[in-house]
Amino acid sequence: MPPIARHTKSKIRYHSRDGVVEIVLPAEEVVTSRFKKISTVRLTPALISKLKAACADHLVYLQGQLAVMKEDTEDEVKARRPLASKVKSLEDQLGGSETWLGLFGDRALPAVGKCDKMRGCIYVAQGPGWTHPAHPAVVLIVGEEESEPKGDNPVADDGEVAAGQARSQQVDLELVADVGGKAAVEPVLIRKDQGRERRAKPLREKPESRRD
Repeated sequence: MPPIARHTKSKIRYHSRDGVVEIVLPAEEVVTSRFKKISTVRLTPALISKLKAACADHLVYLQGQLAVMKEDTEDEVKARRPLASKVKSLEDQLGGSETWLGLFGDRALPAVGKCDKMRGCIYVAQGPGWTHPAHPAVVLIVGEEESEPKGDNPVADDGEVAAGQARSQQVDLELVADVGGKAAVEPVLIRKDQGRERRAKPLREKPESRRD
């Protein structure tokens, strides 16, 4: 049986100045697949852009925590160093492109209730019951609820998705370049049903019946 891909309801979760933030993603933005008991999630340029924006907001939260820490004594300076190191690391991550380009594509999902690191401060968790990692951390939560595909057919199989990705490779590369840049503008991923262009079949006129 070929791999099956499905739309999956997901969230992005992280800490900000206003508390814990959960961004609910539309099901059509996240696609998961399963083959030989291995589940994966496809990270598109649009999804990576949202993760990057969440990291930028999370950085502001960490910078605020660092700003209120005193550094008058040697002990205070020493206590401040771990958070200062994390802030510097996240700043470098946001300013570069390596992390974001490395996220693009299909990523293995952890077991249900687990949370695994993908790259930099980006983590992925599946289902409920997992523990939020230490800061800095932005978590993509996959599969708390799954949307049922319409009809008897799944969203797409890997062969069809691969064909669609090949046709739109140039668009993807341009969008990934935007994601990797310093200006975290959210790109719009141009796609039709995961890369498959669907065109309505022309209506054929029925031949007029011959009259005797």
